[in-house]
Amino acid sequence: GRTTQFTGGCRGQEHSQSCLAALNAHSPADGTVALRSGHLTDTSEPAIFQCTTASMLTLTSALLGASTAMEAAGTARSMLFASVPKFSPPPPSSPTLAPPPSPIELTCPADIDAEIMKIYRGGQYDACPAESFYYKHHPDVYDGYEGCVGENGLHPCGQDGFGGADGVTTYNKQFAYQNGQCVDTGYTMETMSYWIMWGHPMDKKELLKRTGLNPVISFPFVRGPYPSYGFSPNSDGDEADLWPVHQEWLYYLGWPEGDLDHYGAYPTEGAEQSMDLLYAAKALELASTSCTRRMYILAEAPAYGYDIAQAARWANTRSNEFYSGPECECFPDCNEPTLTIAPIVGHVVGDPFPEAVGGDGVTYAADSTETNSPWIETMVFPENPTGKVKTPLLTVERRVCDGVYVYPMYFGANNWTVPSDLIPDCSGWAYSITKVYSAAFRAGIVTYKKDQPAFATALGRMASRAASGANGIYSDMAWMGYIQFMQLAMNSGAVDSPSSWIGAYKTIQEEKWSALIDAQADCPFMRVTNPNAGAYSFWAAKEPAFGLDLYTFFWDSLGVEVPGYGYSFRGADPAAIYGEGLTTDDFVRMQLYRDVNVYLEVARRIGITCGDLDAAVPGFLSFNEWKAERESARRRRLNDKEMSHEEQFASVKAVAPRLTDDEAHRMAANRVRRNLLAQRVNTECAKDGFAQSCVMEVYGRNGNDTPVKQGGKQAYVARKKTVQRRKMTHQERIKLLSEHSVHPK
Repeated sequence: GRTTQFTGGCRGQEHSQSCLAALNAHSPADGTVALRSGHLTDTSEPAIFQCTTASMLTLTSALLGASTAMEAAGTARSMLFASVPKFSPPPPSSPTLAPPPSPIELTCPADIDAEIMKIYRGGQYDACPAESFYYKHHPDVYDGYEGCVGENGLHPCGQDGFGGADGVTTYNKQFAYQNGQCVDTGYTMETMSYWIMWGHPMDKKELLKRTGLNPVISFPFVRGPYPSYGFSPNSDGDEADLWPVHQEWLYYLGWPEGDLDHYGAYPTEGAEQSMDLLYAAKALELASTSCTRRMYILAEAPAYGYDIAQAARWANTRSNEFYSGPECECFPDCNEPTLTIAPIVGHVVGDPFPEAVGGDGVTYAADSTETNSPWIETMVFPENPTGKVKTPLLTVERRVCDGVYVYPMYFGANNWTVPSDLIPDCSGWAYSITKVYSAAFRAGIVTYKKDQPAFATALGRMASRAASGANGIYSDMAWMGYIQFMQLAMNSGAVDSPSSWIGAYKTIQEEKWSALIDAQADCPFMRVTNPNAGAYSFWAAKEPAFGLDLYTFFWDSLGVEVPGYGYSFRGADPAAIYGEGLTTDDFVRMQLYRDVNVYLEVARRIGITCGDLDAAVPGFLSFNEWKAERESARRRRLNDKEMSHEEQFASVKAVAPRLTDDEAHRMAANRVRRNLLAQRVNTECAKDGFAQSCVMEVYGRNGNDTPVKQGGKQAYVARKKTVQRRKMTHQERIKLLSEHSVHPK
């Protein structure tokens, strides 16, 4: 694995054929390479090569003209192993494996990450703009484009990939991919629009710049069997090392030393899956010990929503274990797979607890400790979207917790440290790599309290179900990679060092928060409710903007697409929490995971519109224009009928005639799309309590949505990219859109 780099000769001239020819002239006729005392040397010219912290891949690529990194790697391996003296393993009866014979001594330093990153043009060798990376497509995809691509969607050109190909026009991006080239559109960061919907971690550029790291996770091919996991208490599986390392990781982050000794754990593919498993396990535990088959989840509002329908499906796979007794209303059919979980119930602290009927026909308040009580409590630490550190409401046996944000950079309100004295006591926790490294890397862990054996057993059965063959057996690369990242981050320095992974992340988040907080400091119509707290900025309207759908201001006046997130109150009254006059239409959640420069630009625009209510960001509405148009549109709307594109266009031009027709048409088209998607969310996702998985499916994870219908026509908005579509020319794309869009222009 660890080999060489140039120490002279062709360094910096790796593509010079004359230099390579001269270098080859000094190589031995048979091309052999010998390993001695940690140095990989040419047998005739020992000074040419030296074993350093680099990789043989650079050497191989240069000498042999390898066309790809993988080809270079393969050639490097061939060169290396061809020179290694062969030896035979001992016979099966031998008690120990004899070491390979001399002169092989691989004593090179372990860090070859820099050379790997050099090959892939990443890490400290990344020349692409923020939110993009270097990639080479297959010849059948984007005509084999090679260069910077968006991290989201891998769409050509060095910019974010949100919205796919159509996002170039939807968001006025800087580059358009035309005829195999990235063509400058003339737009800049100051004139484009921004998609800031879900929590896609996009801080890679700044993190690597500030830490100087080349994070590489490696998977040497050393085993071939199916993985085997210990999905039962006190049972070790392949992943036995994961939980001990994760405990070290949590202690490093600020967890009280020894506090985790009472927990066991199972591997998962992320916190979202882990939470659904916790719900399923808690529901299975309650159904196995009581008559209850309809479960209710309590959360202090506002709160995040999970895929509770999936949790119920998992629990029902073990219906044979459900309790059955004549006192139960389900008797004699108590072992049928009829368990359901109601949508999360939002609660305002200080109000009476909500009530629900248990499986024995008795009504129970949420804080009841009776066996047949149907209540479960859920918490996020700190909460999404508010960043609040909440106080537990029910007993620990009824509580499951999400720890996906349990990192110092999400506790800015606590001086950027984890408040160890406020960590809730929970039956189980969900953790993940998502919000500290990469959401593309699916790895997580779910824990259970050892002193709750029924719950621990139920959780193991649910986790085993989620990792079954039908669901795609959990890959050992997930937990192995998880371990590697945690060790990389811990080895990068003290948690509060500005050059460590966590320390750098803290300063990045602090800069984002600082810009937004300063921009809204004296804003007369909106405020950020949770300065420095959590992973999301949670905005509330002030009286001039009450009831006008604050999220439309972000889109129409700031050029920022964000979710309204009023559904996070889950039945609770926002006015009881944030003040009289506020409704669910008056809130916005803006995630803080895009590159820091995005938030500096958003803050600039907020400053313009808040500082002067008649001032406008070029191409958008001022606050007064937005307010007048919203009030006028609401008066004209009949029977909640949404306005057509033409009506939207006329409405915009009526309050802002200064806008060009193109600007007004673009705003109208975005409004039609926005309204139709909002309608779909309200109809399709309400039944499951606005689970985030449903909401993201409607809006699209990257802004790539299914067609929406308006006026009998289909407006193809950010369609999923197909190979055929990727190969279309710009002119062909315009023709297709003009044939099918709401407004052909």
